[in-house]
Amino acid sequence: MTSVRIAPWALLAARVSMGAFFLYEASTQLAKGWIGGDGLRKMIASALRDNSIPGPYRSFLENIVIEHDQLFTLLVIPGEIAVGVALVLGIATRFAALAALTMNVNFAVMNGVVTAGGLFDVLFVVLEITLIAFVARQALSVDGVLARRGMTAPLLTGIPLGTESTLN
Repeated sequence: MTSVRIAPWALLAARVSMGAFFLYEASTQLAKGWIGGDGLRKMIASALRDNSIPGPYRSFLENIVIEHDQLFTLLVIPGEIAVGVALVLGIATRFAALAALTMNVNFAVMNGVVTAGGLFDVLFVVLEITLIAFVARQALSVDGVLARRGMTAPLLTGIPLGTESTLN
């Protein structure tokens, strides 16, 4: 089997695995009572205590995120759910991967790239960049179904610019 035939399935595996992980993380945070609780505050306090976080980002975490932890909790958990569902289904994949990339870059900086969590975040960053670049080659996606029906939008469906007319 050539890489041309393997690539769509590798992208599918990466996309669904990352989506499932985001859904798992959100469900874990919900089960632990993060909404209305102090889960995010404790996690960030631990990261600030245990990790070498660059000065400007450390200041952002200390002075903005911890001070408004409930707001950030209400942004992160639904964001993880939305990204997870979108990646699992392959809908608005490029946009979802971009949102996931944003989250994982922040998590990597907060966790430090030399920790197990940080290395996992860096792996996800690489996979998300790959998915953004090659999203039009993915297998089994809602994006692909929409594109075949003529509903295209490069940022959302992942169809490369300039190829919309070749799909009709």
